[in-house]
Amino acid sequence: MTNYDPSINYKTLRVLLSFLKHPRDKLSSIDICNETNMLSGTLYTILIQLEKSGWLESRFEERDRGEANRPRKRVYWLTRLGDRKARKAFSDLEIDIDGPAAGTRNSDGNPQNRIRPTRNAAPLG
Repeated sequence: MTNYDPSINYKTLRVLLSFLKHPRDKLSSIDICNETNMLSGTLYTILIQLEKSGWLESRFEERDRGEANRPRKRVYWLTRLGDRKARKAFSDLEIDIDGPAAGTRNSDGNPQNRIRPTRNAAPLG
């Protein structure tokens, strides 16, 4: 863990939103890829940066002997620091993470309004 905050951009916010939507869950990279529609190479770069900054922790999943025919998944979760800093990042940008549009999907199953600015906040991107 280092003493710097990670670079916060739109893609990082999308990853952080996945964790904030599932605060008690340990998420695998495939869970996050499915939720954000992000490519794995982009996602792993963000996960590594967040983990080095102390915002995330990870470990390999524990599994039953019957599941030995597949590789173990690495699971990630927000630390207390990460939760606090992520919520502050959204708040500083005046982005509503708890509103009805946060993380919803349209009828085609595609992401819709994943991150919605509040008031007159500058658009992300």
